[in-house]
Amino acid sequence: MDSKDILSQEEEQDKSVDFREILFNYLVHWKWFVVSVIIAMGIAFFILARKNNVYTVTTSVLMKNDKSGATPDMLMMESLGMGAVKNNLENEIEIMRSKNVMLQVVMDLKLYTNYTMEKGMRKIDLYKDTPIELSIDSTMVKNLVSPIVVEALPQVNGDYRLTISYGHENKKSMVLANKPLLVNIGDVSFTLTRNDLVSVPKDDILITVSNPRNMANYLSKAVVADALSKGSTILTLSLNTFNIPKAKDVLNRVVFYYNELSMAEKNRVALNTEKFIDERIVAISKELGSVEKQAENFRKTHKLTDIKNEGEKFTTELSETEKKLFELETQLNLLDYVDQFVSNKQYMYTPIPALGITDPGFSGLINKYNQMLLVRERLLRSSSENNPLITDMNHDIADLRNGVMSGIVSARKGLNIEKKDLQSKNRELNNMVASVPEVERELTEIMRQQSIKDKLYVFLLEKREENSLNKTLTVPVASIVDTPDVTGGPVEPNKPKTLLVAFVFGLAIPALIIFLRDMFNVKFKDRIDVERLTSVPVLGEIAKNDTGDQFVVKAKSTTPIVELFRLVRNSLQFMLSEPDKKVINVTSTVTQEGKTFFSMNLALSFALTNKKVILVGLDIRRPQLKKHFSITTNKGITSFLSGQEPDLESLIVPSGMSEYLDLLPAGPVPPNPNELLTNSRLDQIFEVLREKYDYIIVDTAPVGMVSDTFLLNRLADVNLYITRANYSSKKYLALLNSYVADKRLTSTYLIVNAVDMRTQSYSYRKYGYGYGYGYSSKYSYGSAYGYGNSNDSQEVKKQKKKEKF
Repeated sequence: MDSKDILSQEEEQDKSVDFREILFNYLVHWKWFVVSVIIAMGIAFFILARKNNVYTVTTSVLMKNDKSGATPDMLMMESLGMGAVKNNLENEIEIMRSKNVMLQVVMDLKLYTNYTMEKGMRKIDLYKDTPIELSIDSTMVKNLVSPIVVEALPQVNGDYRLTISYGHENKKSMVLANKPLLVNIGDVSFTLTRNDLVSVPKDDILITVSNPRNMANYLSKAVVADALSKGSTILTLSLNTFNIPKAKDVLNRVVFYYNELSMAEKNRVALNTEKFIDERIVAISKELGSVEKQAENFRKTHKLTDIKNEGEKFTTELSETEKKLFELETQLNLLDYVDQFVSNKQYMYTPIPALGITDPGFSGLINKYNQMLLVRERLLRSSSENNPLITDMNHDIADLRNGVMSGIVSARKGLNIEKKDLQSKNRELNNMVASVPEVERELTEIMRQQSIKDKLYVFLLEKREENSLNKTLTVPVASIVDTPDVTGGPVEPNKPKTLLVAFVFGLAIPALIIFLRDMFNVKFKDRIDVERLTSVPVLGEIAKNDTGDQFVVKAKSTTPIVELFRLVRNSLQFMLSEPDKKVINVTSTVTQEGKTFFSMNLALSFALTNKKVILVGLDIRRPQLKKHFSITTNKGITSFLSGQEPDLESLIVPSGMSEYLDLLPAGPVPPNPNELLTNSRLDQIFEVLREKYDYIIVDTAPVGMVSDTFLLNRLADVNLYITRANYSSKKYLALLNSYVADKRLTSTYLIVNAVDMRTQSYSYRKYGYGYGYGYSSKYSYGSAYGYGNSNDSQEVKKQKKKEKF
């Protein structure tokens, strides 16, 4: 087999995944999984026992459309596609959840004080059901830098033993009886009072007072607001809570304070308009008084009591012209007022008063400008000037303001043109009534001025009343459709999900440990692992030797390890069936893999068949046979190879274990072991041994340490490569693959030594693959094949006892 074939087989083996083996590898540790699942489920039950049920409280809120409070002018502008800015639902949601609104809710419901009681393994919220009430000044509580903690322990006599702490340094112990208790600690003070309507509990009560802003920040995130559907003006407010009454109160107060804020914002326009109208009424009142005084003086000077109207034919027409001129003068005055207001930088972000200018385009522009100012001001309550949205809105407002100023100029030009036309017509009419006395004309002029001022004064009074009425009739923006209530059962804790997660974790943790252990394990466990890593045939497995005796193969013994040696021996007899095939080299990668142990017991196994067997020690750098067989002579095969001992027969010694087993020890360690193994005298030795013995077993040096064994490959009929389970590294098999591919070792077979066959892992893997040998406590070869003895039965019983433990 060449190296390409071996590499291709290795790649195919690596690619193949045996899922049954993976399953068996995990099933063998089923106790780990059971214990892990029990622990994980216990932790899950403990967590569930400590957690309170969390419920979702929900309410529906109708956000009223701006059209409900729109003026006829605004409705007309909307019908022309130039509608005012409407409330953005997303902006209203952010305002409703803003910290300003939440802070008012917290202060109103006193949510900055939290009352809890431990009942069993859970903490119970005592909202509005506490036997002790804590009162603290609202200004003081807003300046708290750390929480105030009060632990109340009920006494037998009905009093409470209090432990009060504020910060890390301040701590007090006090007693609360029936009278209110004033507490001064650090720089804060508060009062504790008994609530006689609530019975004294047996468990401790914990009172915590924290800065209201902390609770406001929490509520701004905890309260969830969303539109019921796309395009809908109905919002759904929800809050997850341990205490249902508290959540209901919070949602109700959120809507209430949002309406308070919205109505206050709407009234600001009315207040600005009212202030402007009052100022103009004062000014017009003075002008009207001056004109009336002038008329009175004129009448007195000219002693007039009644004036005849001449030219009745032209009077009516002149009156209509003057009426139109009055209306134009009124509009021009209103434009002047608006111009003065817009030009004043003090009113840069103040809504323009709505005075009833008849120009529909200009009136719509003013309404649009005022609505945009309102939106900007509401956004500033939950944002800052640096917000890009505010910056963009400032630009839009500036553009609209410029448009208003341009509209003033345009409207004034139009009114002036119309005024000139009417004045020209008026002059013509005046010429027609030239016959009217000069006094009458002067009085008419005075009376006209008086009429203009009077009508303007009345107009302003009407606008003031309308503005006051609008301010009084301001309705809330949001109204609750469905009162806050619980939707369904508890949303947390999800007991089935928690238990399922615990169960999965209970299975995953040991599985992960096994996976990591196997991933970082560089050693193999048994024959299956070896066969996956190499294409070199595995001749057999040898069980782990727990007896402490190096010679496990004994006559009439039926222990599992002996039967495994018999299986290897039978396989070798089949391979060495030809008369000239007798030499078996035994090697390994490194020391401590059981090479010498296997060689000795394999030789004894062959000797039990009454075959002449010799065990040759050719690990001449580190001889081991002399130590195990208690050989007294120091001479050996190296003595013959070096020429110090010419008689080979004198170097062969009996084993003392069997009359059919002889030994040829290594002898003294030579200075040139590698050169000795290339000596032709070694070939002569094996020619002699082949003629005299049926089987020649050679204990050679490890191939991973020295090259001696490669020099002996020329003499071997079979090379047995020993690997030790749970000791030999997997990379040793890669070395073996290279040796076989380079033909440095021929006719090579693997022996897996020291396999722990009593473990459940081995049983699962073997039976899963369908060729288990039954070396568990349930079977014995004495009963299976009928050649056991009483001593072996005792060994089997002892073996069973060991396996039980």
